[in-house]
Amino acid sequence: MRPLFHGRLCLALAASLLLAGCKHHHKATQLPHEAYIWQRHWTAPLHEALTRSTPLISRWHVLSAELERTGHWSDTHPDLIALQHTHRPIIAVFRLNGRLAHWDHRAVMDHITALLTQWKQHGLSPSGIEIDYDAAADRLSDYAAFLHQLHQTLPPSHTLWITALPSWMASFHLDEALQQADHVVLQIHAVRNPRLGLFDARVAQRWLTQFATRRHGPWSVALPAYGSRVSWDEQGRITSVRSEAATFTETNIHAELLADPTVIASFIHDEERIPLDGLQSWVWFRLPSAEDQRAWSLPTWHAVLSHQPLRSTITVHVMQTEPALYELSLRNDGTIDALLPPTLTVQTACPYTMDGSHGYTLTLSSPVPRLERRTNGLLSPGHSRTIGWVRCQNDTPHMVIGTPS
Repeated sequence: MRPLFHGRLCLALAASLLLAGCKHHHKATQLPHEAYIWQRHWTAPLHEALTRSTPLISRWHVLSAELERTGHWSDTHPDLIALQHTHRPIIAVFRLNGRLAHWDHRAVMDHITALLTQWKQHGLSPSGIEIDYDAAADRLSDYAAFLHQLHQTLPPSHTLWITALPSWMASFHLDEALQQADHVVLQIHAVRNPRLGLFDARVAQRWLTQFATRRHGPWSVALPAYGSRVSWDEQGRITSVRSEAATFTETNIHAELLADPTVIASFIHDEERIPLDGLQSWVWFRLPSAEDQRAWSLPTWHAVLSHQPLRSTITVHVMQTEPALYELSLRNDGTIDALLPPTLTVQTACPYTMDGSHGYTLTLSSPVPRLERRTNGLLSPGHSRTIGWVRCQNDTPHMVIGTPS
């Protein structure tokens, strides 16, 4: 709960200031970082990421089971021994498919209890459980009733966490649902509009301020460390969102959306200068590993977690591989993942031919032939990517990022 002094202060403020939230006016503090482990297969790269990241993480939120749209459970079987060795509190997360309008409350609670018993038999007792349910706002009253029942069945040593959506703040039943949880994680990363990306700092800040006036107890904020491929139909309706797994409903209209590390690091810095009342931590979705296709690299994530200076520097390299044939590549000499440049052009005095590869294609429609990036992508620190070739007989070509005016 909030300190009594701050509660009285908030009551004394004008209504306009209440809308801005009640903030702690003390020296800026760095909030602890937590993270979700959402992977269903515990591979060697995931184990490595867990080991390397644990010193920077105060608590792990581990996907334990999901109640699918069909009404069947899919358990994940995490590596409980590896989690024990982290010596960090563990939150067992149970996801309920957002399209489930109704379910058997008792059956869900029984499955949760059975899984927690299995964990305890293997020597791991989580400090709490978390329900991740993207409920529609008009379902919050029924959801609150379920949470109340669930809370009564949990041992006193287990705290009840829930995730909350910004769209819930329009509901009169939000307070009813929040009252049932010991801790709430506000999820501010989502695909609302493909043109707005996964994360909008100004919108996120507004959501946090509004939520601080509704949540009277500890809460955290979920931040993205990933990207998604989003497809939509001709009417602008989203048809699929793919972060890792393939989908079977993808259309030809799509975009790669990425969470920018520098934007999120700046957002964290701004929010930590004067923390909102009750805000206790950042919870990252999700732990990145070397095999992820659309997540930040582990060095980038660690740099953001540890508040290191962030710098992405893309340089272009031209290397002769055969007489008159040159390979084009990009290299990231910075400290964090760098967004691949959208266009590159050739500067040379000789006639040339060229083509792109690995996400770049040749475009001849502009006055100057150029390579255009067809999909967004990140280049990890210290890594290179071949993006095409140039054939030029009498000169060494030079590549330039962008299109000359």
